[in-house]
Amino acid sequence: MSAPDVLPLRTALFRGAAVTLVNWPVIVAEFAVESVYKLALLVPVLGGAFMVAAVLGADIQDLVADGLRETVALVLDALRTVPAAFAGFVAGVGLVAFGGCLLMFVVKAGTLSIVAAGEQAARPEPGAPPGAPVRWSRARRVDLGFVVSETRHFAGRAVVLASGLAGVYAIGAAMYLTLLGLGAALSPNWTSAWPVLVLLGTGGTVVGVTLLHLVHDLLRLI
Repeated sequence: MSAPDVLPLRTALFRGAAVTLVNWPVIVAEFAVESVYKLALLVPVLGGAFMVAAVLGADIQDLVADGLRETVALVLDALRTVPAAFAGFVAGVGLVAFGGCLLMFVVKAGTLSIVAAGEQAARPEPGAPPGAPVRWSRARRVDLGFVVSETRHFAGRAVVLASGLAGVYAIGAAMYLTLLGLGAALSPNWTSAWPVLVLLGTGGTVVGVTLLHLVHDLLRLI
């Protein structure tokens, strides 16, 4: 993009939001694929909850009462003394999460192409004077065939990005679980420092996940 074509941030944000609204089926499609992904994650989580209820005699209603993340934490904590069940639960959730992540980002590659094509078509003609009106009537680019072709075109790159995201997530989760596991090995002199270590580890994880998603979204846009 040449220097005269660079938009001010406010104008660029407005144009991007307007193009997205014109192509509103894209929003519905992304919402649908994310909802299906979350529903798919419920299957192994509920399976783990029933496994805990059957093996350890826990109340299934107490395990699933507080939402998906809390259920995962409770199941992991309950299965810690049963290594085989613990490994099976982690493997099941990880497999569904990774497969769903790949599918979700592959689909999002196609929907993002719709927005990019709409923004390109809505630009004023080359050589138009500054402040020329945007051609909103040409910004609508929703077409199933186009989405399918663009999804196929960008599928490989989407898989690479999603795999990288999942890999960094796995490394971070392993480091966080290792940190939590060190709590049991701390000497009594270090017990008082354990809450501070957990706080630092949790805060670092939250910051790291935020930065990771920012970098991933920027790479996906590029």
